[in-house]
Amino acid sequence: MRDFIHRFYPYQALKLMLQRWRPVHRIGSNPLSPSLAGPSNHSVLSPQSAAVEPPFDPVQARSQLVAYFRALKEAQASFASRAVPTNSADEHQLQRLRQSISHKELGFHLEVAPSLIPSAGLGLYLRNGKISTPGTIVAMYPGTLYQPGEAIFFNSIQNRYILKCNDGVYVDGKAKGLSGSIYRSIDKRDNYPGTVPSADTTWMVDWPAALASSDLVSASASATVATDPETMGQRQQQQQQQQQQQQQQQQQQQQQQQQQQSTTGISTAILRNPLAAGQIVNNGTRAHPSNVRYQELDLRTRDCALELQEFLPNIWHSDDWHAHDHDHDHDHDNRDNNEGSPPKQVDWSQRSLSDLDHLRTVVLVTTRPIAQDEELYSTYIE
Repeated sequence: MRDFIHRFYPYQALKLMLQRWRPVHRIGSNPLSPSLAGPSNHSVLSPQSAAVEPPFDPVQARSQLVAYFRALKEAQASFASRAVPTNSADEHQLQRLRQSISHKELGFHLEVAPSLIPSAGLGLYLRNGKISTPGTIVAMYPGTLYQPGEAIFFNSIQNRYILKCNDGVYVDGKAKGLSGSIYRSIDKRDNYPGTVPSADTTWMVDWPAALASSDLVSASASATVATDPETMGQRQQQQQQQQQQQQQQQQQQQQQQQQQQSTTGISTAILRNPLAAGQIVNNGTRAHPSNVRYQELDLRTRDCALELQEFLPNIWHSDDWHAHDHDHDHDHDNRDNNEGSPPKQVDWSQRSLSDLDHLRTVVLVTTRPIAQDEELYSTYIE
């Protein structure tokens, strides 16, 4: 019942409205309202959370993502250029290479494993590194993009993966059911045979099934050891020693749990874009407070070359944005001059499909330092 109330949107909307009515003392607050910030320079935050919002540089974020995509592209090209078909061994080697690229470019890599929150399913963990600077990109939220007024009712039923941006744009990050079918259909619409791929579909992984298959392999190996007669005899002889060490093992239970999750987890390197796993991040609780937030970041073709857009895990439901972006090449000089300043708020009521000249992405950025092997937690309704 508590989980239902927590995800009951009318209740959370009323709670958020009451929080906005409360006077909030801000330190170094901006006189402009958060709603006046541009789509590339703000996050879905309440005034209370905006008071402590860490700095975020959209220009640096775009450059970081493009450099990361370029490194992944070079690694992928080295395997695609082989004359022989790629086998499973080559695929595992490519995954290890993606992990090393993530560690080199970002300083960490991500892994999907059982969450520390009871009954929360899977979670996303930071592996092989730590983050000390708030405002660092750690993941991307994949899914179909819907403009305000577009039909999203049916695929929103029993869908916990829909985000709403400040300007009314929706991001449907569900990989199954109607939502998954819509994303695949739109991908085929924009990426028909003969074109350069401009969207990533590898993020649509059945993570529970993939994790279960890896657990079966581990369970099979452990069962073989447990049924060995010699092993059973050794365990009987060491029974007294195990009882003496039981108290010490209980004190180290939390550390053992994290080690167990690291062995049963699955690296996001199986994805073309290892960052495209933001939909797995769970909502923070009192025991596990949030350490990341959602940040909107708009991209144009001038920001990300066409050959690198196959790593972008988002796609517009209404139309292909590439056709309109090239028609606005004469405005690039004006946009470059205002790159450092916040863009104007998008008024979707005054826009048409011909103005769809960018791709909306939602990245997850840190709100505080994150240690190695720490699980990522966000705030669904801020």
